[in-house]
Amino acid sequence: MKITSIKDCLYVIAFRNKYDILPNEATKEIINAIKNNKGELHIEKDNIPIHIHIEKLDKKTGEFNEYSFKIEAHSQANENLDEPEIILIISLNKDFSPKKYEQINYVIYENLRHEFEHINNFILEKKPDDTYKDIYKKLLGYEGVAKNEEELLQNIKLVSEYILSETEILSYVKSILYVAKKQKRDVKDVIRQIFNRAFYNNKRENMLLAQRIPEVQEIINKTEKGLSNKIKQLYPRFQSIFR
Repeated sequence: MKITSIKDCLYVIAFRNKYDILPNEATKEIINAIKNNKGELHIEKDNIPIHIHIEKLDKKTGEFNEYSFKIEAHSQANENLDEPEIILIISLNKDFSPKKYEQINYVIYENLRHEFEHINNFILEKKPDDTYKDIYKKLLGYEGVAKNEEELLQNIKLVSEYILSETEILSYVKSILYVAKKQKRDVKDVIRQIFNRAFYNNKRENMLLAQRIPEVQEIINKTEKGLSNKIKQLYPRFQSIFR
């Protein structure tokens, strides 16, 4: 197709290779499993196993997003890098309803697309450094509200390091552009949304605490600049977005 606009460019980026198409196929099967009340699903796309666990709670509880579901996803490969796999854990709150399928469909797709990108890295022998997995387990998203300024600052430093790492930044860039296309939003707004989740765990308490720490804004600016520069480098047609 002839690219004449940013919208066209986003379309091409989102669907330019099989690692964007395969998640779409897998998502349809997962949504059907949810609708049919299946608790476990094992599928395979391009010889890549995807293991899905679906948990439906009997009562409304826990911290879920506004659409009453939460999703945990990760990918891994063995030492020989010849048996990669994706694991997806989906939790549905008691008040999850069919009206929310559109939202969960998008989130499942984006999580799978992100993990397929990592699988692509595995195949290219760019397996992520395991130390980043240990770091990520300690990040703010798993700890909730920071106890003090020192803990919050340390968490934000680790998150920034993780996002800008060689093994992660490409997946984040693709996610940002995909969300911008899907939701017809400004790229900078999408980046800020990711930051609210990644740096503050969407907690107002953390955001208020961060306002008292001058170094936090420096880290956020550095991270945004790193992502923006990567987008400019990989997709020159997006130069105008950052002017």
